[in-house]
Amino acid sequence: MKPLQPPFSAEEALVYDPLDTSQPQLNSPSVPTSDAGKPTPRMKLTLPIAYFSDEYGNGPVDRADNERFCDFLACELSLARLDAIQAYLWFASEVGTPDLGRELVMGRSIIVTEHADMHMVVHGSKCYMKPLPEFLLCHSMWTSYLCEDFDLYANAFGLLDSYRIMICRRSDFRLAQSCGLLPEEITWPQWIAFSHALYRCNKSESRHPWNLRYAYGKLSLARLDVLSGICKGQMYRSYGSLDSRGWLIGTVVYLTIVLTAMQVGLGTNRLSNNEDFQRASFGFTVFSIMAPVIIFVWYWANLIGSSLWQFASHARKNHRFKRRLIRNGQDEEEEETMTNSSLEA
Repeated sequence: MKPLQPPFSAEEALVYDPLDTSQPQLNSPSVPTSDAGKPTPRMKLTLPIAYFSDEYGNGPVDRADNERFCDFLACELSLARLDAIQAYLWFASEVGTPDLGRELVMGRSIIVTEHADMHMVVHGSKCYMKPLPEFLLCHSMWTSYLCEDFDLYANAFGLLDSYRIMICRRSDFRLAQSCGLLPEEITWPQWIAFSHALYRCNKSESRHPWNLRYAYGKLSLARLDVLSGICKGQMYRSYGSLDSRGWLIGTVVYLTIVLTAMQVGLGTNRLSNNEDFQRASFGFTVFSIMAPVIIFVWYWANLIGSSLWQFASHARKNHRFKRRLIRNGQDEEEEETMTNSSLEA
């Protein structure tokens, strides 16, 4: 297996690491560009003050402690909950365009979360997004840490590439910065050049692996609850959930009050002999019995129909994805064969 390589070069990095002295001419606040040697300013790498993990608890982010810093990176990019149900994520995937501006068109507000497994998860009028970590834009962080672990690399590259897909227009770029998803120091021309670098490396998935969770795009939190409940016996969400069911609770309470009032009315002498009231009570009672049955049948028919549609859609997508992998593998084999032939000659 070939060693992992960063998805962009040191010259294309948007963030520089002041602690890295291996390439001072490239790891600096600015680097020359091809445009008449005009320097391009870059951000200085900053990291969170502290983080929490099950192994170390709550503690500072300290690069001097290599083991703990690697644990910080693993926690920052962890997709363990989604990896446990990865084979069924097609069920929770939302079909639609992936651009960030679509969330506003759908009437959703963007909610910032620091949990990678909640990135691109939608629920009602909310869309959860994890801000792009600065260390993913720094070349030395890839060479020193991310390229040393396959799973860590796959999670990191998937998160980074998701922003390349979501931010493809200036309006998406402005929205991302206004919501705190991208650093404000990055300019639109810089993002264009950086996205082109990611696009070039994304053509070869075998050389730059990424977690398959990101192949499914935005995920529905309600459906993740269903998958997690079936596969793991517990709810997926760690955020408030009863607010979206308020309409259902209100409807049940209203029907209960009306039926109780009608029952009391039929027990009185004045209304028990009233034919109009008896007909109204009979009709409302039948409606109260049949409405839940109709809603139940409609809900499951809609759920099964949309699931079959999403399964067919992602089956086609996976087929195209596998064909690209096979084609890339054949290209690599031909390249190695030509190299060996030239060496023998």
